[in-house]
Amino acid sequence: LHAGAMGGASIVIGELGRQPLPLPASQPDYQGGINGACGGLLALLAREKTGHGQHVDVATAEVMAFYGGITSPLYTETGLPWRRSGHRASGSGGYYPYAILPTKDGYFCLITRSGHPWKRFLDALGNPAWTRDPRYRDRAAMGRDYPDEVDALIVPYLRERTSAELQELCRRHAIPFAPVRTAEEVARCPQLTARDFFVQITRAEVGTLTYPGAAWRFSRTPCQVLSPAPLLGEHTDLVLGRLGFSAGELASLRHEAIIR
Repeated sequence: LHAGAMGGASIVIGELGRQPLPLPASQPDYQGGINGACGGLLALLAREKTGHGQHVDVATAEVMAFYGGITSPLYTETGLPWRRSGHRASGSGGYYPYAILPTKDGYFCLITRSGHPWKRFLDALGNPAWTRDPRYRDRAAMGRDYPDEVDALIVPYLRERTSAELQELCRRHAIPFAPVRTAEEVARCPQLTARDFFVQITRAEVGTLTYPGAAWRFSRTPCQVLSPAPLLGEHTDLVLGRLGFSAGELASLRHEAIIR
């Protein structure tokens, strides 16, 4: 879920003008697993051709950065029936925290089912007096019965800090919380840049543009973009020709299409 926040997917989920939401049903974990399986299959195919195995590296944040740039706008624009409002996945229940909350300059994803990150987070905040109240030591009750009440206690501390400051705080204390990044922030992410996630593609009509790269990294056969995506109908003759259509048949099909 934090990978969804860092990959720019969470920022577009929910209603416009309201706080972002975690992706439903732990989608980042499933999508990371699916891409890991696909990467493994590709590596097996490469082994059949080359006789060599290789290491497959799949980062869930990169998977979500790729999906966030492609599928999330569809999620927002089409009005799909599972869109929700607010800042918490509906019916999330379970242990607190499970929310995306505002910071000084954005939003932060605080989600964990384990008590250790939550304790380290409270330690990093200086263990405010309210944390010693038994009411706020029962994570199950907080998550199930009064999560908004606890949110109201946490938000003032988040509002005092930028998302970058909170991220650095979490890094120092080994807390797996993450900032909610916009598409622009994902594009400037130093980690994604260092991993060469983005690729440059040039085409005559528009020049050179930057795109998300592949979700898999192979130690022996790295992914390469050989050509830009085709324009509408650019490869129609090539595809139909490989399917057995003659030049005369292709000309006839084009003529019929123009008449229609």
